[in-house]
Amino acid sequence: ADIKGLVRKPFSDNPEPDLAVNAKFDLPAFKSADLPFPQVPPGLQVPASKVEVAASGGMDSVEFSRLRLALGKNDLEVTGKVKSMRSADPVLDLLLKCRSFALDELTPVTPETREMKLGGTGFFALSLSGPLSKFLVGGKMKFQGIGATVAGLPLADFTGTAFSSSTTNISL
Repeated sequence: ADIKGLVRKPFSDNPEPDLAVNAKFDLPAFKSADLPFPQVPPGLQVPASKVEVAASGGMDSVEFSRLRLALGKNDLEVTGKVKSMRSADPVLDLLLKCRSFALDELTPVTPETREMKLGGTGFFALSLSGPLSKFLVGGKMKFQGIGATVAGLPLADFTGTAFSSSTTNISL
């Protein structure tokens, strides 16, 4: 890991960091029992993973040149900016690229996901833009064999492509 920059007013109630971070980590698989923190959900099981970060910014905005997380066949990369982070409604300008996902590898992560019996594979590229409370989503997703058990009802074998040439408004 490499961190460069400065922190103005480091011992005040409002420190002002201006940092650039570059890091690569290979993390071993772990379970909730391996972490001595009460906030860790019981039954958590995280597979071995790789994390790469290249980001810069401070308390008001962060720019991600690269934020990549790889868990087995699940490979997600985020680039872009998050602005106005101290405001009540931060602003997104992000691109999420998932080179591949394999939901069955994520099923064991928590007791809730184990009960859902997730399955299927695919990839996607999505843009997220606008205020967090009402951001716009655009992009493409291709998936195969998607399935889950929801409220005791098994849903299985969904295959297709979802595409948006414009953006769709999502409100939180």
